[in-house]
Amino acid sequence: MTKMYLRIIALFFVVILASYLLFTSFNDITKDTPFTQQEISSRVELLYAGNVETIVHQNDAYIVSFLKNSVVYEVVVDRQSGAFSNLKLVFEQLDQTTQQPTTEKPVEKPPVTPIPVHLTAQQVQQIALKQLTGKVESIDYYDTADGGYYLVEVDGEDEEATLQIHSITGKVLSVTFDD
Repeated sequence: MTKMYLRIIALFFVVILASYLLFTSFNDITKDTPFTQQEISSRVELLYAGNVETIVHQNDAYIVSFLKNSVVYEVVVDRQSGAFSNLKLVFEQLDQTTQQPTTEKPVEKPPVTPIPVHLTAQQVQQIALKQLTGKVESIDYYDTADGGYYLVEVDGEDEEATLQIHSITGKVLSVTFDD
């Protein structure tokens, strides 16, 4: 009878140990791991076709500076999701070579594809207040294939409206007045 109790106790501890190991390994598999600096660097170089100069870790994001066509840009990348935001031009090197007459045919440069830069919340607010005088209640961003848009709720003097503003061009796409 004593051997039976020892076997039950041993089996109980084996089940507890196996459960603990299973739980911890499952927890490690499902845990979100932040992007490393190397992964962020690769993603920026792939997306913008530039050379990463610096990566600075700040709070829950990386601030990445990269060089493309003699222009230095800076973009903020979220560590957890890898989402890009706040792309801005930091420095543009002007070509200061003197023009001397040559017999060589000038080399044609391929056209540069501009990198879309999203408007800031302050710029969107200014655009909305040009359309309707009042107070901006909220600004929400929605990502789309053509660059995204902002929905801006404005509480005007006599009426309330929701404006849809393109996030890159600043064009007012629609104005919906609330009843």
